[in-house]
Amino acid sequence: MWQRAYQLITQPDKTWREIKGESPGIRRLLTGYALPLMLLPLFCSIVRIIMARGAFITFSFIANLLLGALANYVLSAAALLLVGWLVSVLAQYFSSKTDLALTMKLVIYSMTPVWLAGLFNLVPRLAVLSILGLYATFLIYVGLPIVLETPPEKHTAFAAAVIALGVFILMYLSITAGGLFYI
Repeated sequence: MWQRAYQLITQPDKTWREIKGESPGIRRLLTGYALPLMLLPLFCSIVRIIMARGAFITFSFIANLLLGALANYVLSAAALLLVGWLVSVLAQYFSSKTDLALTMKLVIYSMTPVWLAGLFNLVPRLAVLSILGLYATFLIYVGLPIVLETPPEKHTAFAAAVIALGVFILMYLSITAGGLFYI
């Protein structure tokens, strides 16, 4: 998992080609990669909130914090699946492969920088570095023609559509779930 994350960030073109040839299945992608990495920003945010609260921590505060974290974790996992499905539906309009397993690979692996950038939430002064998660947009741009075989003339438009879709769902979740762990 950590090696794949490192490879995606340092050698995206080569790594996307390797990913395309693999067939781990959606369940394995979720349980072996996405769900563990999704815990990083969540854990860091919980720790930061508890540290900021200091001596004013109560049992009900911790219970509410953990319940909210669990709800956000489940919603984030559901959003990941939704985006993967929507990208597979959109793919036909951009002359790309509509295989759900391939679109889930693209969506899950492209989220890697977002989850890793969540580590910066641990230190409030470094939280601004969370912007490095925007590298996910580059991974989508590089991954589309390789994984979904998007033709060059539709590549940029499809990348823009996928990114806009992801941003829309992220904003919707942030608004509906209180925004604790999304931004």
